[in-house]
Amino acid sequence: MIYYLLKGLHLLAMGVWLGASITSPLDILRTLARGRPYVDLIPEQVARADKIMIPAAALTLLTGLGLMQTTQGFVTAPWRFWAGFGLTVVLALIGKLGLDPTKKQLAVAVQGSGEAALVGNLRGRFVSLVTAWHVGFLLIFVLMIYPF
Repeated sequence: MIYYLLKGLHLLAMGVWLGASITSPLDILRTLARGRPYVDLIPEQVARADKIMIPAAALTLLTGLGLMQTTQGFVTAPWRFWAGFGLTVVLALIGKLGLDPTKKQLAVAVQGSGEAALVGNLRGRFVSLVTAWHVGFLLIFVLMIYPF
């Protein structure tokens, strides 16, 4: 019974995390394309996305560890589960060390001088980090689903 509860929570949290990580960057990029006065909404968009993604990411990680423990145990868990766990930690680091500062710098840049070159560079970095994030999600998905 605990297995099904953990699996349901894991899939739900992962879906929320993935869904928010897809829609939030698209909203931010659309807002950037509209220019003033819409760009003033970016800090609010970032804060709202973080309120959803951070708890969902933590719950995904914790329920994933719980599933590993209840099914095979940590010692006998297949390598692909450990690889998925490691990639999840990498995604969290990309989010914390890459995406968070970039989103904050982007919000400051569009509210301040709004220099096109600076905003363009930050937009490019943001798109690159989001792309890396989604490639990581895809790799985790393949590792969890396909029994190598």
